[in-house]
Amino acid sequence: MRPAITTIALIVGDAAILKAEAIRLLFELRYFVENRRDPDPIIVAIDGPEWRQVLPDDLLIAPWLTVMVLDTASDLPAALINRALVEVKTEWVSFCWPGTEVSTWYANKNDLLEAGIARNANIVAGYRGSGENRLQAVGSTESMLVHPDDGFSSDYPRAWLQMLDLVPMANAIVCTAFIRDLGGFTVNPLLQRHFWWDFTLRASASLAGKDDKGGKIEIVPLQPIPVQSWHRYQFVTKAVAPELTANADQAVRVMMTTASTQGVERGAFSDLLWANLPQTLRNKLAALRALNNGEGLRITVLGGVNEPAHNQLCFFNFFELVNDWGVLTWRSMLDEITHPTDLAQSDLVIFSRVKSANGAALMDFCVSKKIPTIYMLDDNWFWLGREWPEYEHLFTPGKPTFEHFIHCLKHAETVLTYNQHLAADLAPYARQLKILPTNVDLACFPRRLRLPSDAMTIGYVGSIRKNAQPFQALVEIARARPYVRLFVMSNTLPDELSTLPSDRVTFRPYQFNYAAYAATVCAAAPDVLIAPVGRTRFEASKCPNKYLEITACGAVGVYSHAPPYTDYVRENDNGVFADDDIANWRSQIERLIDDHALRSEIAQRALNNVQAQFDTRAVLPAFLDMLIEAAKL
Repeated sequence: MRPAITTIALIVGDAAILKAEAIRLLFELRYFVENRRDPDPIIVAIDGPEWRQVLPDDLLIAPWLTVMVLDTASDLPAALINRALVEVKTEWVSFCWPGTEVSTWYANKNDLLEAGIARNANIVAGYRGSGENRLQAVGSTESMLVHPDDGFSSDYPRAWLQMLDLVPMANAIVCTAFIRDLGGFTVNPLLQRHFWWDFTLRASASLAGKDDKGGKIEIVPLQPIPVQSWHRYQFVTKAVAPELTANADQAVRVMMTTASTQGVERGAFSDLLWANLPQTLRNKLAALRALNNGEGLRITVLGGVNEPAHNQLCFFNFFELVNDWGVLTWRSMLDEITHPTDLAQSDLVIFSRVKSANGAALMDFCVSKKIPTIYMLDDNWFWLGREWPEYEHLFTPGKPTFEHFIHCLKHAETVLTYNQHLAADLAPYARQLKILPTNVDLACFPRRLRLPSDAMTIGYVGSIRKNAQPFQALVEIARARPYVRLFVMSNTLPDELSTLPSDRVTFRPYQFNYAAYAATVCAAAPDVLIAPVGRTRFEASKCPNKYLEITACGAVGVYSHAPPYTDYVRENDNGVFADDDIANWRSQIERLIDDHALRSEIAQRALNNVQAQFDTRAVLPAFLDMLIEAAKL
């Protein structure tokens, strides 16, 4: 017998407008329970006595139905859910409200439950509908990520949830205990229309890296459910609290600064970080607290669906560190569907690798409104199309993508990058060019103690590389040394490694969720990781992320003897180099496998270097100085 799912029916909003929809909802719920012999319980959560008076008694009396009524109207769906959860006895819970198409929900819920049990998940959702999830609570733009054919529907990663309210509440089931563990739903009136988005952000933060529960919000290919979105829902026109009329931009900023740092301990550490800043910088930051009636500097980060990891490393790492200081608020948005009016309340707009036509128009809007802008680039698009034929149709002069990028670059007030080679190519176009060190948040990488052992884990983490020699060297080592395990995290398994038996290679697909990515790599506890790179201008212009992340997870890196690694790695000090042939790659890897003392010494020196120069906390003062200067404060 399958577990039951309690459905919480939320009766809330403007009764004068929604009465008929509420009655229809209750009638359809009764129909499916009684005519389909559905044993699942239903809780009708009613927002105050006025609502109860307009609902027919016969729709609220049944052995399978529990009715609860708030003493006074709240106009907060979250308050109703939290109260109803007290009555829930089942392992799973689902939600509906006036405007929900009940028949599709009943067609989907058994499949959702089956997937939830099979995947040991905490949240399982079907597809989202085009009218359900809005980029903004108020505005004209719809989410482009709405259909299984859009190419971005494999799951609901946290990285996309930072840009969009994606998970369809009416097409989802959630473990009751998981909701309770997260403290239920926020009843902050500012988040009246965003309480579910806030919950999914907090949930995704909690799930990151927890392999026993999937580490993500799961998706099942089930058709969308027509629904009345909370972003457009008809609440009572006279607000119960002034905060209920807050604008969407303010609400989302509050949500991001709370939900995006879920579970992060600050307190005394945050105070120490502040105390260690230069006094002149502390004075500048203190002035930010007075901006916008105490909200601080309002920052908006624009980028595409493939930019979340870049945004996390380049911006969100820092924003989350200073979250307690009250100096800034932030949100991220998908540049291709953002409307200019969405930026009207921003004090600083960051264009993160933006290359769309709409992104170029947004830059023009910022220029016309004198909104300060930063354009960030960490890949050398000047050379990508020239050196990699597969990108020639995108990144060569005259092609729209390239020209949009150039337009944004020329008009941005500040251009931010991280590599001297790339900086030299950006300089002719930039009004003001800033170069910062790449950063890594070492706190995201829970290192494991390495002990001498016959069992070894070696491998590769990153996107697929064209040079096959290092991967062939891994294959030869695996065949010669049965005790060596291979670990790979990438967009696909390299062809060379596919020749090995499947039990010799642990493969993990790339994750958009950076925290989950870091936790997965650390859980694999690799001893040696390779970092091959070609000898093109494009590759020489890359950030040394692999050096930082290899070090952060406790491994030792074997790097191509080429930039950017030659700019950061010293042979036998904080890494080792390999030349472009199989024998040399194999020799260098095996040298580290066989010498535990050497591995430990290199790993410690590399960690010392990264902590001093590249940890987010070490780079923070330079980042904040850049931010304040770019914002013209």
